[in-house]
Amino acid sequence: MLGTGSAAAQEDWTGYHVGGALVASRAEMTADGNLSDLLDSQGIDDRLFAPSGSALGLRVGRDWQQGNLVLGLVAEYQAGHASAGADDARIGQILQNPDVSLSRNRRVVGRIGYVAGDWLSYALAGQDVARFRMTGTVEAEGDIEGNSLGLGVEHRVTPHLSTFAEYSQTDFDPIPGSGGQLDLSRKDLRLGASFRF
Repeated sequence: MLGTGSAAAQEDWTGYHVGGALVASRAEMTADGNLSDLLDSQGIDDRLFAPSGSALGLRVGRDWQQGNLVLGLVAEYQAGHASAGADDARIGQILQNPDVSLSRNRRVVGRIGYVAGDWLSYALAGQDVARFRMTGTVEAEGDIEGNSLGLGVEHRVTPHLSTFAEYSQTDFDPIPGSGGQLDLSRKDLRLGASFRF
């Protein structure tokens, strides 16, 4: 009976949690439409920039468990940035050593998962907002929004401590001012821990 009671306590995911994560990101900014056709005609790849970097994410969330099913909401803010120059030297010359960066990411996601013992496997979906900045001949700066999808796994180490790993991809809206000619997507890997109460 004692063993059964301990397992049941470990499986109880209902409640609030706060935590942090180390986030490794890699993004791609690609040409679309007429711009893509123009670059192809010049033998230049559609991928113009590939910003990468790391950030510290701080999060707060709430989970609800019913049987083996868990539903949750998570809000996160990332302090850090990903940046890169042009992939192709010819683009770098045309735009006078441009640089593209993403920073100050904010996200709200919902998740649905399945509990097995001390483990929670889940899928997530939500929205990210990031600060976009481009320098060089063409300059732009502002917030951009994107839709995120991902998968994760969380392990209950103690009744109040859990560790997690997440992989997600965010597809942002076309870059403002690009006339729909520039697309941006980002892949994130998160490793972190949460205090649950």
